[in-house]
Amino acid sequence: MRAISAVLACLLVLLCSQCTSPPPKQEQKPVQQAETPAPPPEVPAKPAVKPPAPQPPPKTMTKLVVRLESSEMKLGSYAAQPRTFYRAGTGYCRVEEADDPDNDRRGVVIMNEPHVWLVNLVTGQGRHLVSPGSTRCRLPIFTLDDVKSAPDLRQPLLDLEFGRELQYFKKKAGEPQAGPVLQGKPTNSYTVKLGDAELLLYSGGTPEVPLVVILKKGAGQYTYAYDSYTQLPFDAKLFSKPEGMKIREPIKTKQKPGKAKKEKSAGSESKDSDNKKPDAQKPPAAKPETQS
Repeated sequence: MRAISAVLACLLVLLCSQCTSPPPKQEQKPVQQAETPAPPPEVPAKPAVKPPAPQPPPKTMTKLVVRLESSEMKLGSYAAQPRTFYRAGTGYCRVEEADDPDNDRRGVVIMNEPHVWLVNLVTGQGRHLVSPGSTRCRLPIFTLDDVKSAPDLRQPLLDLEFGRELQYFKKKAGEPQAGPVLQGKPTNSYTVKLGDAELLLYSGGTPEVPLVVILKKGAGQYTYAYDSYTQLPFDAKLFSKPEGMKIREPIKTKQKPGKAKKEKSAGSESKDSDNKKPDAQKPPAAKPETQS
């Protein structure tokens, strides 16, 4: 009660200090109901975020031809045949495999992200895949047998890619050392260690280009020798949907869960040669440790 009385006394003092005589009596007016407060002003909606404008195509592309060399491979075998790679910007890649007469196959992989075409030039058949959100194609030089799921793709060895060799070694190895003489010409040597694996690059020429990439892992050694490495004007046709091919397009309509599962199972069991992705970048497994 004392606290309440003190507050009332203060209010009375304030009122009395503002008047010199008692206020006249006034008729009491009915208490008016408080007006309903006006609703707060509407906040204007934010404009929709426009998707980024498509990037112009690159002006140049890299073309390289490589051969895998290993003591485990027979001369003249399919695995020892040269393969051709094209790369432009971050989303354009193309892989052309050699003829594989034993399996009636000559595979070509075309990547124009997010679109990917896998075709067999022998049968004239192929598949079209779409990977939403993907904006960068990858061409790892050494793909290991233990890459079986998405987390496996984060292995450091897979960061070394065709068409990005010099960028990788200059960043990881720093300044080069004097390398061996190849084809009568001096070379630069780069070395990168990744756990029990060692990567080497021999490069040369003006402008500097890769000549040899070597992987040493366990008791195995695998070498990619570059037959050519050139910069050319960008050719959009090389990264477009292949013409004259019977291409199986992805299913766009929604299917019932049971039906979709059945179709997927049937497709996975198909033995058509166009269902198999060309194995362009994968060297044989290393021993005793096994080895886009």
